[in-house]
Amino acid sequence: MRTGHDRWAVLEDLYAFCLARAQAAAPRKSGFRIHGQVFALDSTTIEFCLILSPWAIFRRAKGAVKLHTAVDIAGNLPQFAVLTHGKTHDLRAARENIWFEPGATVVFDKAYVDYSWLNDLNQGGVWFVTRMKTNCQYTILECSDHNRTQGLRADQTIHLKSQKGSLYQGKLRRVSFRDPDTGRWLVFLTNRFDLAAKTICDLYKARWKVELFFKSYEAASEDQEIPGNERPESEGADPGGADRLSTRALA
Repeated sequence: MRTGHDRWAVLEDLYAFCLARAQAAAPRKSGFRIHGQVFALDSTTIEFCLILSPWAIFRRAKGAVKLHTAVDIAGNLPQFAVLTHGKTHDLRAARENIWFEPGATVVFDKAYVDYSWLNDLNQGGVWFVTRMKTNCQYTILECSDHNRTQGLRADQTIHLKSQKGSLYQGKLRRVSFRDPDTGRWLVFLTNRFDLAAKTICDLYKARWKVELFFKSYEAASEDQEIPGNERPESEGADPGGADRLSTRALA
């Protein structure tokens, strides 16, 4: 029987059990004709009651933790759940707690762009697709043909030339895309050279599945008022008001 400090292991085992059952029933194809799994990596902030959880301090009168997860694009299922303090940066959580198997493709936003970590992924045989930062300095090594009717504006092989960029060893691919519907201009960065440029754009678009995962659980969960979470009027709270903790089932 588990007691005391290792009670969390019961929840971990339950999560693994439920995830395995869900995976058995979930679709196995991601919709992309590529080898390996495709994951969308992101995080969300969950508010906590400071009275009941003083360790979860986030702001002056709020508590919170961050939930970091990667959703399998094929089955829309989270593969793990990492909880950190609410102020923990997404990149730090990824570097210290998250590992992907070689051959997997991971899609994430600019919050995770660190050239040293990207190099670690590349050296570990992990593919990635992300957004390029606006201050990225690079040299164009080669330009490839691209279909402008699909919104593609550039497909280039580049080499990073800044001091931070030198932390990435090797070449990268820069794909520029202008959404024909919204007119929004997006520039992607990837270590995949074997896929069509439009597929790179579609892979990043699939990243929103992790956002939909977070939203679906927020919509499905029932808010519960937490006793003792009231803040005095001097701190800007409504009289008699209470913060709410949104409970999320992770499996």
